[in-house]
Amino acid sequence: MTSLFWILAAGSAVVWAQPPAKPQPAFDVISVKANRSNDPRTFGIEPLANGRFHATNTPVKRVLTLAYGLGYPEILGGPAWLESDGYDFEAKAEAQPTRVELVAMLQSLLENRFQMKAHRETREVPVYALVVAKGGSKLRDAQEVASGVRFSSKGLTAKSTTMPILAQVLNEATGRPVMDETGLKGKYDFTLEWHANEPSIFVALPEQLGLRLETRKAPIEYLVIEHIERPAEN
Repeated sequence: MTSLFWILAAGSAVVWAQPPAKPQPAFDVISVKANRSNDPRTFGIEPLANGRFHATNTPVKRVLTLAYGLGYPEILGGPAWLESDGYDFEAKAEAQPTRVELVAMLQSLLENRFQMKAHRETREVPVYALVVAKGGSKLRDAQEVASGVRFSSKGLTAKSTTMPILAQVLNEATGRPVMDETGLKGKYDFTLEWHANEPSIFVALPEQLGLRLETRKAPIEYLVIEHIERPAEN
């Protein structure tokens, strides 16, 4: 139940009022700059930790996936530059916020610096479930402390990566929402290689990782972009 507080007004009448809204958490220092290096489509994005968010040559749409916990296919609308243009992000908080607070700070950054307005809606659509293949998982337990996923034209290399993160990556590769139903709770190091023709990702997954994609239907939450602008640089 929402908490209320009361104050005494003239004539001892009791007036009920809502407490003031809690301000949205925000980073104390923020830098957002367009990356004009013309590098190939490789980029770096570090995990949200220690009050910091850092990303290099990263499309805004990828930052949206991190801020809202969604994959590429679940983010609808917006201009083409959300995917085509790379940006360098550097944001810091003076305190030591929790991960939940950091995610809220990242949402605030997008709303304030990119003037973003969006809403969520749920639709029942075809999806893929990521499951363990018949022969069992071929994943190796992580040997790396630092986590991250690096992409290339041939596939990806993952360090200390969880299955929900892999499912999010596969969203982009398949163009369809992917749900993690592997039951695998650890962190893993792996390389996954596939090409547009052969082997496809549907062949590469069971052969290289002992995982497969299974077609299903499920209600999926989408983020619908109503308005977004390129940021003023600083």
